[in-house]
Amino acid sequence: MAVAITRSRPALPASPLASPTRAGRLQAVLTGILFAFYAGARIRLVPSDETAMAGSDPLNTAVTLVALLLGGWLVWRHFRLVPRLLLGAAPLLLMLLAMFASAAWSVAPENSIRRSVTMTSMMLFVIGTQAAFGEERLMRIALRAMLAAAALGVLEAALRPAYGFDTGEYANAIRGLYGQKNAFGISLFAGMLALSFGALHRGKLRTADYAASGALLLCLVLSRSTTSLLLSLAVCGITPLVLALDSPGASRILAIIGLLLGVTGAGLLFAIANTNDLLDLIGKDASLTGRTEIWQAIDEAIARRPLLGYGYSAFWIDGSSRVLRVWDHVAWEVISAHSGYRELLLQFGLVGVLLLAAVVGVSISLVLRAIWHGKWRIAAWMLMFLGTLAVLNNSESALFNVGLMTIYWMVGALALAAVERPPSRAR
Repeated sequence: MAVAITRSRPALPASPLASPTRAGRLQAVLTGILFAFYAGARIRLVPSDETAMAGSDPLNTAVTLVALLLGGWLVWRHFRLVPRLLLGAAPLLLMLLAMFASAAWSVAPENSIRRSVTMTSMMLFVIGTQAAFGEERLMRIALRAMLAAAALGVLEAALRPAYGFDTGEYANAIRGLYGQKNAFGISLFAGMLALSFGALHRGKLRTADYAASGALLLCLVLSRSTTSLLLSLAVCGITPLVLALDSPGASRILAIIGLLLGVTGAGLLFAIANTNDLLDLIGKDASLTGRTEIWQAIDEAIARRPLLGYGYSAFWIDGSSRVLRVWDHVAWEVISAHSGYRELLLQFGLVGVLLLAAVVGVSISLVLRAIWHGKWRIAAWMLMFLGTLAVLNNSESALFNVGLMTIYWMVGALALAAVERPPSRAR
């Protein structure tokens, strides 16, 4: 009788690690600190954020070096696992190649190269930590980092109001350790996404999850970050529905009914309601808190270099004539396009649209592959992440930047790429 020979592939690490060592715990703590940094958390020595504009920052350089060393060390230690992860990294590696290539036409080539190196170190860090910890534990570290940064931010507002509260129109909104309140809100939303990933990975919600989501939502209310709050509420609603869909009997039927009612109700609301009424409902004005004026100035800048843009991370250089032109138009010192899509056009032009389509296309193919192999809960998380990211970038610049949203995209893609075909039954 012939005996089938199967070749074993190196398994990704379980989470948590079977026997965590002191070095492993130190790596986990360092990973959490880097997560908080990539989310934008800083201990400020002066109330204003002096490092918001693109340029050379010694702290960013130091963090880039730490991420590069930690990522390189973990990749070297877990080298056998890395090839299995590279398929998931392929979409964003394509974008990384475009970032380096943009230095050829960039208006600030040195800045494009420097930020591309920073992105490289972050991607190496993600691949190394995912190989070392596994995606579930990695997202658990991210959740703890966001909760810790939120707690410290509220403490900052209580003890040092000049640092912990935003300024101007939103002087009563907590920004915590972040440069402004929307950055704080995005970090809290990132914490909600990490919580959802953990629940979907294990297939159930725990009491600790409800407590953590309550704390994140409370901080979102204090931050007055409307978009992040609404997206977090959407994640809170979708996650249990996905879990219920995985349950037999009445729970699955109720989940399907709830999902259909939710989608139908949202569609009818946007179809019938007046736009201004919807904006009033969420506490926004028709200018989206001045964003429409910013977009007018940005659209003019995009029209001047429509095909290739200004180069990766090359537009927002303090003191440049193009930035001063935007400031003169909006009458305040804005430091981003407040739109991920316009930011992409500023950096890569119409070529960036093709790159975005390619990256999303490869990510969706990984989602479909995971569904085909029966791992549809993680696939559902990735679809939820891509959907909420698409909404977030309508009003915030969080697309392909050196930050937590790019890290999450990589974590989700790497997790999907690691999905294997279930073993076939012997006949």
